[in-house]
Amino acid sequence: MVGFAQLRGWRQQLKHMMSQERLLFSCAYMGSIVATLYVALVMHSYLLCVICSGLQVVTLLYYLMSYFPGGTQGVKLLLGLFSQAVMSCFGNVQRMLLK
Repeated sequence: MVGFAQLRGWRQQLKHMMSQERLLFSCAYMGSIVATLYVALVMHSYLLCVICSGLQVVTLLYYLMSYFPGGTQGVKLLLGLFSQAVMSCFGNVQRMLLK
């Protein structure tokens, strides 16, 4: 984010982030930053901090890839594959525990 601001200028970057087509990505990214800080500094929960940090990485990826044509569809595809792999892993662990 700082790199974009350095290239465009702070005011121009903020104006661009608050534009109609970028507002959803910007709010999701800023919300994930606030959630990570709250969980880490106030709640002191390691697990929630890791989850919020992961969410922060995903929202930053979405924000960055929204600049490229077809970028958000690629991120959605990769996240779908990742979620299927995680669910399969949890399913295998559950079957092992129930035996």
